[in-house]
Amino acid sequence: MTTAPWMVVARREYLCRIRSTSFRLGTLLGPLILAAIAVVPARLARSGAQTPPTIALLDSADVLGLDAWTVPDTGLARGVRLSQAPLHLDKSVLIGLVEDHAIDGLLAISPDGSRAELVTGSRIDASEGARLYSDLGALLYDAVVRRRGTSLGLDDRSVADLTAPPAWTRITVGSSDPMRAAGLALFMSTMLYLTLLTYGLATMRSVVEEKTSRVIELLLTSARPTGLLVGKTCGIAVAGITQYAVWFLLGLGLTRVGGATHSMFTWLPQFTVGPGLAVACVAYFLLGYALFAACYVMVGGMVSSTADAHHAHVPVTALMVAPMVLVWLVVAAPESVPARALSLVPFFSPVLMIPRIAMGAAPLGDVAASVILLVVASVALFRMAARVYRAGLLLRGKPATLREVVRWIREP
Repeated sequence: MTTAPWMVVARREYLCRIRSTSFRLGTLLGPLILAAIAVVPARLARSGAQTPPTIALLDSADVLGLDAWTVPDTGLARGVRLSQAPLHLDKSVLIGLVEDHAIDGLLAISPDGSRAELVTGSRIDASEGARLYSDLGALLYDAVVRRRGTSLGLDDRSVADLTAPPAWTRITVGSSDPMRAAGLALFMSTMLYLTLLTYGLATMRSVVEEKTSRVIELLLTSARPTGLLVGKTCGIAVAGITQYAVWFLLGLGLTRVGGATHSMFTWLPQFTVGPGLAVACVAYFLLGYALFAACYVMVGGMVSSTADAHHAHVPVTALMVAPMVLVWLVVAAPESVPARALSLVPFFSPVLMIPRIAMGAAPLGDVAASVILLVVASVALFRMAARVYRAGLLLRGKPATLREVVRWIREP
């Protein structure tokens, strides 16, 4: 049985890709590097937060009832060191110490206990400052209520009964951990972006290299241009699927090993990629690759050297970079109108729809619409790319002009 020419080309492209050293390094080290990028900043931030901030307390009315220079157990979630400042120090002096980073902050309570002021320095970021403001405010409120209750002749039990908060519970529908879902969304979209860019550029380089090395003249003796293009894109696409499969098996193996020896794998991102998300990632890779491969094939068909291709592919690469800039908008509000609209644009949907799926914010209708638009755009661009590829196979010398490319596309 005779093998079709396009299958021979596909097999050649596939074997050349998976046997290369770059493929092996990218397959094994790529996810680990991305995981390190995702995990290291969080671990550094967590290690920096292990030392509780030092807050000077200026409490002439003794509202909190603390002795000088004590470190009480305030019951706060991540702790704070409250140190009573000498009463003879002026508040401006203590604020100067905060500005000079001698202390992290100042909690100044008015002599009558009716007002309080929290001053923090630049070493405490906005989120930590908000936490301190909330936790110290709750601590101060409890102390003021007890003091007022005592002045009214109430005992501590009566005050506690009057000020006891209601029992209430927070329930999150959907993702039980929004931060983990956002991290997974960014991780998956970054992986998809990198693979689309890598294999799209590989398709363009393959076209240009065959033209410059005159290999294409030999291939044309055994296959038609359209068959060569189909075989080339299919072979590179299967190489991409192979890489995804290796990543999935590697992640599955690390997850199981990490469950058995948790202490050795605490640095790994705690992501869970379900079968549905894995299938969606492969599907959007194939559709996105078909779309961008067509664009890169047109770039390769209109140039005759690698140097010219490096300049000509910039507009196509810019279309791939744009969704990585917009992905933060999608992760912040995956169900908003801008996020839904951007994720339906064919050039953006491979990278932007995956975060919405990972966060459970993509209705089936949006996914179906993005797939249909991607298929239509990919087919249209692939037909245009086939005509440019056919006309530019034997192009030599200077790159084709835009007018010539338009003429090639219009030719049947």
